[in-house]
Amino acid sequence: MKALIAFAESDPIGTKAFRSIVQDTSSAFPELVRELEGLAEGSGAALDSIWVANLIAELDPLLPPSQSSASNQGHCTDIYAHADANPEYPIHGHNEDWSVDAKEFWYYVSLTPDPDSEQEADFSACAGLTYPGSMLAYAPAWNAHGIYQTQNTLFPNNTRSDGGLACSFVQRAALCSESTTSLDAYLAKLHTGGWASGASLNVVDLGTGEMANAEVLLDAFDVVKVKSTGNYSHTNEFKHLVEGILVDLGEDSATHRQARLDELPPPESLQDIADRLGDTSDTELPLYRDTTLTSSLLDVASGALQIWDGRNPKEGDPDFVWNIKEWFGST
Repeated sequence: MKALIAFAESDPIGTKAFRSIVQDTSSAFPELVRELEGLAEGSGAALDSIWVANLIAELDPLLPPSQSSASNQGHCTDIYAHADANPEYPIHGHNEDWSVDAKEFWYYVSLTPDPDSEQEADFSACAGLTYPGSMLAYAPAWNAHGIYQTQNTLFPNNTRSDGGLACSFVQRAALCSESTTSLDAYLAKLHTGGWASGASLNVVDLGTGEMANAEVLLDAFDVVKVKSTGNYSHTNEFKHLVEGILVDLGEDSATHRQARLDELPPPESLQDIADRLGDTSDTELPLYRDTTLTSSLLDVASGALQIWDGRNPKEGDPDFVWNIKEWFGST
């Protein structure tokens, strides 16, 4: 974060990218800018630093390779499955990976509009994992309509330095909207065009059991609906968006993790997914590592979300178990 803040403040490329992305994103999402201003005021941090915390995906690829997170440990892993290949029993797993330094600095936050407020809220109820200064929906999160999402960071070589929309804002607006009541509604809101960079979004509809992966890059957008059979997973490299595959910088950890998942048989239970998220058989670049902050398992049928806090999900009970279908009282 110190490197990103210094890049945005002092480096000519970083400053240009930071200012232009802030301008374009502010024009598109003024209500979320007010939220950032509130985070800055409440925390005592500089507003620009709060902005940087929400532009990691856009600024990080522009850093010199020695400083970029793509060059050190990689990021997240997602696994989709259907129990016993039953389309009525979808399940999903996610490793939230970032940095050993970040292990003590994340939170679960739940946002609910105040029904007694004189001013109408400009968001719908949603909750999820957040980082200091960051908005909800950059990491695993869900809304009051039963839509659950996670993200895989991607590393294209054509990230814009002249503007565009920040993914954290698009994702937040897509998830925390009163009209986002289905998987397709969420995907439609993601497909804005004009992104400054790209991302992989994994989405589950707890109401219908539908699951999908969306890859986004600049104006390009592609979706894979996850079927009831097969072995579908996603790490930190483009898999199906042609425009992204052509400009993917590649990432050794993601390549190793994806290869390990591909060689295993399709998972058919929550325990199968836990075993894969906790897999350390690749001694060089395993799926589970010291940079894994949390591991999450979602039983879509029941709504039960199991979360392990910095512990291998193969090796014990979860630290938290929440029913996200009932989180806001009704879905």
